[in-house]
Amino acid sequence: MPKHEKGTPKEIANRCKSKGLQKLRWFCQMCNKQCRDQNGFKCHLTSESHQRQLLLFAENQNSYLRQFSKEFEGNFMHILRHTFGTKRIRANEVYQEYIKDKGHVHMNSTVWHTLTGFVMYLGSSGKCKIDENEKGWHIQYIDQEEEIRKSKAQQKAKNEKDDEERMNENSPASNRKSQARSSEDEVIKFAFQSTSKLKEKEKAVVVDTKSFMNEVKQEFKPDIKPRPSTSKAMVN
Repeated sequence: MPKHEKGTPKEIANRCKSKGLQKLRWFCQMCNKQCRDQNGFKCHLTSESHQRQLLLFAENQNSYLRQFSKEFEGNFMHILRHTFGTKRIRANEVYQEYIKDKGHVHMNSTVWHTLTGFVMYLGSSGKCKIDENEKGWHIQYIDQEEEIRKSKAQQKAKNEKDDEERMNENSPASNRKSQARSSEDEVIKFAFQSTSKLKEKEKAVVVDTKSFMNEVKQEFKPDIKPRPSTSKAMVN
């Protein structure tokens, strides 16, 4: 089929269509080619270039799937984080914003075949808060850095509280220890005083006993008269 001449209404219409967003099901991710209709997509699938890309994909399909899935998730989360922030939003609104880029990675080339499956993955991995109602799935971005800051602040507050409670618990114990030490000192002092008094009493008893024995000796001491010297008797 010959191409329309430049500037004709048909050529302008075709050019406008090529600039806009085309049907996602007519896009080939391996060849990065967008087809305008079903007929053009069928022709592309039978082309030699597409067959070569299929052979490359068949050799290491897991690697390609991981690469496409990583790019899809990264671009989707970038729009969610920078456009909507932590606001609760319908997942389909974020997806519509994502596919406005003609060069985006299509979901049919990732491990997630539906938007619902991708949303459930975001919820199970802890990257978003998800919920469902009559309007569909809603997602809310979880700021990991903010969560880390909050957890650190909570841990710091908990540690400070534990330290304060520990200090309060130790204060009465230290008071009781000091009181116990003072009472022990008083007991020891009293014991020293009692032993010193006992020693004084023992000394007093010993002194009294000695004086009593001296008195007894004085009372029972026999009178000894002096004997006459032998020298005087011989002179007489």
